[in-house]
Amino acid sequence: MSTPTPPITEHPGHSRRLLALVVALCALTITGCATLTELMELGQRIEKAGVQQVSTHQSTESSGLVRLRVQAQQRDPRADAEQTAQGVAKVVWDTYPRRIDELEITLDGRLVSRVNRAELIDRLGERNPALEEDTGDGGLGYWVLFTLIAVAVLLTLGLIALLWWSRRRRGRRAAEVSQIPPPYPPAVAWPPYQGPPPPSGRGRTH
Repeated sequence: MSTPTPPITEHPGHSRRLLALVVALCALTITGCATLTELMELGQRIEKAGVQQVSTHQSTESSGLVRLRVQAQQRDPRADAEQTAQGVAKVVWDTYPRRIDELEITLDGRLVSRVNRAELIDRLGERNPALEEDTGDGGLGYWVLFTLIAVAVLLTLGLIALLWWSRRRRGRRAAEVSQIPPPYPPAVAWPPYQGPPPPSGRGRTH
């Protein structure tokens, strides 16, 4: 008779931790992708202001200040850089759906304009309130955001590997237990020896 194999159960805490990591990873990924998409679309709109090879970058300092940097090349090298920068700033101020506290514009490798929020309001007027949103990165720069995403991915993969290894190990133990032969039954206790039986007397003559 073989020993019954104990059932293999999954620890509920493992599944909850895995779910929490996956949710955090998805949230970080969605936030990062949304902001990058907005920056790419902003670059396409800026190109209509007479520039090319546009590069945009947003960063948020620990104080919460949101800085947007724009780098581009003028299509016409003879064009007035200040006027071109003014056109770029207007596109950013009127269309970028994020809060802007400081705007830097570099044209042809030269910093042409660096203005703060008050100066932008003075030059371009008040922004549409619908464009004033949180940066979505919790006061962290892009490199920190990408680092968090990478760490979340590694933790998720590590936890999945740990759960797989733990389940496989329990399966091996269960298989080993099922292959152990059952113990031998206890030896039968024989009655004590009473000696030879007495003669029956059959065949004797008197």
